Formats: sequence, C-alpha cells, structure tokens
Amino acid sequence: MSYRRIALVIVVAGVLGWAGSRAQAGVSVLSQSVSVDPAIADATFTLSFPHPPDFVSADIHGRPADSFQYEIAGDPAPGSPALGNLTAIIRGDEIHSSGALHVRSAFPPDLSDPSSGGWGSVIGTVPFTVMGDKLSFTVPLSELGAPDGNFAYRAFTMEFGATQAIAEAQAVPLPPATWAGLGMLAIVMTGLGCRTVAACRAAAVQSLTRIYVGR
Repeated sequence: MSYRRIALVIVVAGVLGWAGSRAQAGVSVLSQSVSVDPAIADATFTLSFPHPPDFVSADIHGRPADSFQYEIAGDPAPGSPALGNLTAIIRGDEIHSSGALHVRSAFPPDLSDPSSGGWGSVIGTVPFTVMGDKLSFTVPLSELGAPDGNFAYRAFTMEFGATQAIAEAQAVPLPPATWAGLGMLAIVMTGLGCRTVAACRAAAVQSLTRIYVGR
C-alpha cells in the first residue's frame, strides 16, 4: 500500500506573537497547510480565505479583490534565518493579470516583465483549484529550489492590496518509519468504522501531520 508523504509543518517561532500583536490592526493568522511527496517530488499548498476568493475583480488601481503570496526559501542552512535566502515566489496577483499561477525565481528581478512585481523570471506555471473558500495548487520541488522537500515559507492573503492574514512555517519531510505507523493507524481506524481505507488514511494524515493555524 502506498501512502502520500505529507510534510510535517512546523510553525516558525514568533509568528503567533507577531500576529497577536497585530490582531487589532486587522491582520490575523492564516489558515494553511502544505503536503510534500518526495516520491513524486512535489508539494501541495492549501490556504483558506474568509469567503470564496475572487481573483478576477479589481479596483481602479488594478488591485485584485482577493490575492495571496508565497515566499519560499529552499533548503535553509542550519543556523541561518529560515527565510533569509528566498528561492521562489508564487503570487496570486498574476491570476488577475495573466489568468495563470506562475512560480518565479526570487532573484534577480525580471525588469522586462511588468507582471513580475519586482521578482524574478517565471520558472513554471501550475494549475490551481478553488473549492468554496479554499485554494490549492501543487508545485514541483525543483521549482521551489527544494529538491529534498525541506523548505521554509511565508504565506499571506490580501484584499485589494491590504494584508489580511499571514503565517510562516517550515515543511520537513517525515522519516519512512512514520509512514509505517500511519499505515497501522489507518488499519485500526478502518476497524473503528471508516467507510474506506482512503478516508482513514486521509484522516490519519490530517491528525498526525497537518498543523493548521488560524480559524
């Protein structure tokens, strides 16, 4: 039986204190998660908005009604700031401007592209899915600059250019022994009444490896 490798997401120390200090200013802690599959070499990102997001509408200044941004630091060096060396940028603004979700290199700035937002050139383009208030998309680890699946990231959502919620976290692939434990847990859960093994597996992965911050 094959189990999708889901990354353990560790909330970077300090982000909760930062969000709490800014709560009165209207900035909250973002509800989000990431899963990493080393076998397929990709990472799936999921984040929640307070309502079904509108990436198409914009105000008179061209700012989308809803947007988001991920700043990725692949393979952060031990002892260095987790987000001190960005390797990739994913900007929701580009859904409005180009109808696509691009993955960009962080540096050097691509001054020839008016959609770059001051970031680097396009590395790849990935599909995205919106279901209710949740957005999800999957990116090859190579495009994140994190071939081993170890990366830190900052994610935030915006409404007409104003930041609404933010989170910082680190994705750390779990060791193989963990997946054997997940398999046993799924079997136990099946005996307790899960309708399918897939449902049990999903529930086990959620309960053991996904950390949500926010609502």
